[in-house]
Order: sequence, then C-alpha cells, then structure tokens
Amino acid sequence: MFEVAAKKEILTDYEDFVSKSSTKKKKKGGSKQKNVTQDTIAKSVNKWYYIGSDPTRNELIKSLCDHLELKGLKAKIGCIPAILVQGKFPIEVIKYASERDVFELLGRMLWINEQYRSVIGVLQGIEDPDEAEEIEQSCKGLFLDEEKAILILV
Repeated sequence: MFEVAAKKEILTDYEDFVSKSSTKKKKKGGSKQKNVTQDTIAKSVNKWYYIGSDPTRNELIKSLCDHLELKGLKAKIGCIPAILVQGKFPIEVIKYASERDVFELLGRMLWINEQYRSVIGVLQGIEDPDEAEEIEQSCKGLFLDEEKAILILV
C-alpha cells in the first residue's frame, strides 16, 4: 500500500512539472504571433530571392519556407496552399514556364482565398515586364478590390 501511495505522489509531481512547463511555453510563443499580418508576411516574401538556376517548385517552396522561418515566422509546407504561415496565412508558389502556369496560380489563389479569406501568390520566373504587367492586371480583374489577395512576381 505504501508503494502505491509513493507512485501516486510521483505522478502528482510529474503532472505539476508538466503543467508548469507547458504554461511557460505558451507565454513565450504567443507574443510573436499577435503582430504578424498578411502585409508583414508579404514584405518578407518581397525580400526573398532564390539563388540558383532553374529551380523546381519544391525547391522554391523549401527556400521560401526557410526564409520565412529565419524571419521568425512559423511556416509549414503543404500541398495547397504550398505554405501556411502562422497557421492562418496561405502562400501559393508557382514557377513560371508558360501561360498555363499563370492560370494555375490564379485558380489556386481563388480557391485558397475562398477557404482562408486571404492569399499571397508568388510567381517566379517572369522576365518580360510587359508580360508581368498583363499578369498583374489579370489578378486585379479576378480579385477586384480584395485587399486580402496579393500577387508577388519574383
């Protein structure tokens, strides 16, 4: 009977230890997430660039995710959206090779915006300024005056 009481006492101490340590973790992580907005994420994405030639979509996503984490943001790689920042800000990344890729990005952005009420689309590889302007106008026409849809051409 004494052994059972001793075990119970040890479990109680362990539970107290776990509850105290988990309380400390919550306090540390919560303050950073309050100041994150879609605009701060977009500014971080604008500062990102990929070093290398002819990257794959997965390499771009990994590189951008690493960049965001270096900036102190919690970024998680997924399928659609490609990256989810702070658990609520979606980013979709597409590598440009043809006009079809633009349609794919804009279509994904529409779906993601419907699901999350915000979206950042990143299109990598546009070199022609006239083509870039045309893509930006297409995006504006699709999302009209939506403030929660941002297209970034890199």
